Amino acid sequence: MRAAPPFSTGPRLHDPVTGQDRDRPREDPVPDAGPPTPVLLLPGWNGRAREMRRLERFLIGSGWPGHAVETLEFRDIWGSNVEHAGEIERAVDRLMARAGTSRIDVVAHSMGGLATRWYMAHGPSPTPVRRAVFIATPHTGTWLAWMAWGDGGREMRPGSELLRALDDAGIPDHVETYTVRTLLETRVWPARNARLNGAGDFHVRFATHPGLLRSRSVLHHVLDCLQDDRQRTGSDR
Repeated sequence: MRAAPPFSTGPRLHDPVTGQDRDRPREDPVPDAGPPTPVLLLPGWNGRAREMRRLERFLIGSGWPGHAVETLEFRDIWGSNVEHAGEIERAVDRLMARAGTSRIDVVAHSMGGLATRWYMAHGPSPTPVRRAVFIATPHTGTWLAWMAWGDGGREMRPGSELLRALDDAGIPDHVETYTVRTLLETRVWPARNARLNGAGDFHVRFATHPGLLRSRSVLHHVLDCLQDDRQRTGSDR
């Protein structure tokens, strides 16, 4: 797993959500970085594609072509991460073919991040994933999963067979990873379980677990994670 590179900076950043400009430090002019890497968005346990729409619209407003951003809704929203990983593989193949590229970025909310990790560990080798952003993913489980149902709920319990297998597999060396998490966590408990060793780590103070997907700060953190060095906007990480 690669460490997150330092952020470069620029004079102003336009926020497509609010229509406002926000300050950022200056940077020297740089050549065009080319089209952005396609992005696959994944909801979490009991999640629906509509929950990712704000992020999807934000990325498109920030320069991603509409055909290069896709949101996947899992067939069984409480199902196993192993089955979800198979759906991710098919979605990745479809999105890469449509965008004409051989690599992809993934942004996953909550349990969707566990399915992403399973896909990276057990899917095509080497994985086509370039960067993975995990928003409130219970990497070491959550005690609240004892109240969740379905195979997905059981797999999120601390010490589950799936979590042990993910720990053993690790993250592919070439994949850059980031975590975005909140101190007001309502579903990943304890909140520190949303951390991932070696990943760039962002804290959001005033957002709940589902509220992270509506947070303007989260949108900009995700944008900073996905943009190439020459495009980066700067961050308060």
